[in-house]
Amino acid sequence: IDQSATLAGHEESRAYMNVLEASFNEKSENSLSKNIAGFWGSWHELSNSTISTAGRTDVYERGVQLSRQVNDLNDDLSNIEFDLTREIHAATEQINSISESIATLNQEIRGLEFNSPANDQRDARNFLVTKLAELLDVKSFEQDSGEIVVYTAGGYQLVNGDDSFKLSSAGQNIMWEGSDGNVADITDKIKSGNIGGWLKMRDEVVAKYKTELNLMTKEMVWQVNKQHSQGVGLQFLPKAVTGTYSTDTD
Repeated sequence: IDQSATLAGHEESRAYMNVLEASFNEKSENSLSKNIAGFWGSWHELSNSTISTAGRTDVYERGVQLSRQVNDLNDDLSNIEFDLTREIHAATEQINSISESIATLNQEIRGLEFNSPANDQRDARNFLVTKLAELLDVKSFEQDSGEIVVYTAGGYQLVNGDDSFKLSSAGQNIMWEGSDGNVADITDKIKSGNIGGWLKMRDEVVAKYKTELNLMTKEMVWQVNKQHSQGVGLQFLPKAVTGTYSTDTD
């Protein structure tokens, strides 16, 4: 079961890493790094001839191209986040359905095995436990009655005898719902299975890319505005400019 969960998590992470790499596509001629280099290169060329109309046009056009690319990348990352969250929502519903089916099979096995082994029901139950393990990391053990208990990492029960317990994921987190109304956030405890892979991609990998893209963009905006604030246009102002200006704490 552990190996199934680990393998499933790695496969889902790899699939979405491929999507992420395709968005950035650093091997192409239109990659982000090459466009950044071209943008700064156009500034360098303009510094050699600051009144060049062609140089100014090149800076402007490369700036527009770069800003569009950054916006597109940010949208791509947000779309990947949305897709991952949607996958997680669907998987929690599937887990709830499987847990209910295992609880039903537990009840059937307990009733049938007074007379003879319930082999068909046991095979079906084993299959469902394997399916659960593909979705998230679970453990199970069999009781003397022939029923099994299934629980998630952290010890939260999904199945105990003929009782099953639900997961919910209305927001970003995955919640376990007990029969007595208790609710626990188990997001950080899920490390493998499909959901573990999706959580790692959404909350660690994609979040890191978005943060770094945002920081890079802010720094570029700051540096470009800094350069503009130190210069003038092609024509000087016809008269002196006076006034009072203030800035915020930033």
